[in-house]
Amino acid sequence: LWNNDPSYCRSSGRNAVDTASRTIYIGIRVVLETEAVKEALKQQKPPAPDINSSWHGWPADAPPPAIAPFNAAQAQTHQDAWAKYLGVPVEYGNSIGMKFRLIPPGEFLMGSAPEEIEAMLKRSGEQDGRRSQIESEAPQHKVILTQPVYLGATEVTQAQYEQVMGNNPSYFSAGGKGSEVVSELDTASHPVEAVLWSDAAMFCAKLS
Repeated sequence: LWNNDPSYCRSSGRNAVDTASRTIYIGIRVVLETEAVKEALKQQKPPAPDINSSWHGWPADAPPPAIAPFNAAQAQTHQDAWAKYLGVPVEYGNSIGMKFRLIPPGEFLMGSAPEEIEAMLKRSGEQDGRRSQIESEAPQHKVILTQPVYLGATEVTQAQYEQVMGNNPSYFSAGGKGSEVVSELDTASHPVEAVLWSDAAMFCAKLS
């Protein structure tokens, strides 16, 4: 999310955009399975889950899961430990220059607490759509990632999207309707936006 009020930059938001709609304020980010990276690097697969495991099928010698909350230093420790255990890098780059960071197995709370939602509703005014979006952040619930994944270090850039798809739908681009706003900027590294859900899915399929 960019070019908007900071209050909109909330990963717990749901129902913000219909899958058949384009929005000029939201980009896309790619998730990659660690096995795909391991195959690309021609490395061995991680140890098979053991029935005597201690956490969601992982062998007893696996590193501890990354259970939030934790600080940046602890997050790095989790990444380093799991990268070593799996035999993969913490950061992986693909053929078009996209960078991915390893997200270890773990647990976190998704969504916003009641007091957070109440505070955001006070800031939202009377915009029904915005209020509905904020309210959709409840209830807060635990999410368990039982497998590691790679997550794009940044949103997909306009240059990366165009390299794969052959077009750039971005509003804020040299050829977009909002070109005047960015006329003095090199938008190649800006996040691609105004992407349909189906186009995002096709981008991921082609990227694979």
